[in-house]
Amino acid sequence: MQIDKILDSAQQGKLLDKKEAIVLLNIKKGSAEFYKLLSVANYMTRSEFNNKGLA
Repeated sequence: MQIDKILDSAQQGKLLDKKEAIVLLNIKKGSAEFYKLLSVANYMTRSEFNNKGLA
């Protein structure tokens, strides 16, 4: 699946190109892919900021 490939690349630190970003922006809200995107974003954010919020 294309979305899985894009998310895997992002987790490896690869910058998204315009086409990949558009694919992610067009994910239907409430779909399985939507929740997968949220999960990856949550994981990456928590990893980057050592599980701490910014004040």
